[in-house]
Amino acid sequence: MTMSRKESAKEPRAKARNTERREKQGTALTRPTGAIRKRGEELQRQSAEIARKLQIALEAGLPEIESRTIGAVVADIDSLWDTGQKLDKELKRLFRMKFPRDRERLREFFSFIEAIQVEMGTFWIGNLKRRVPTLRKALRDQAKYARKE
Repeated sequence: MTMSRKESAKEPRAKARNTERREKQGTALTRPTGAIRKRGEELQRQSAEIARKLQIALEAGLPEIESRTIGAVVADIDSLWDTGQKLDKELKRLFRMKFPRDRERLREFFSFIEAIQVEMGTFWIGNLKRRVPTLRKALRDQAKYARKE
């Protein structure tokens, strides 16, 4: 079967369009859609708001503590909150998985749990374990001085 010049010229363009379409479909799965991007922006806004309010509350409650120390505690607490939000998102994905088709995605989920939830959570909790006693001591000292007055 021989093709005319016109048909043979169309074939590469058709293949190119199909390839482009497949590539777009692949990136559509990895690129955030409008709704996902909007949710991400909303979480960032919430995180910033929580951090701001926490900073104000701790500075008001513990005025003798350095702002840098309070800022470090706020950052660790905010990071833990963000990690919890990421876990929530990943759990929703897990609940939508179909097996055995999504076994690889399940492996990715376990990697996420191991790397983000366990390792990073442990890091931020360790930071808080070191810093919270300083805040508790300052609070106790405040109560002592208030009783003496």
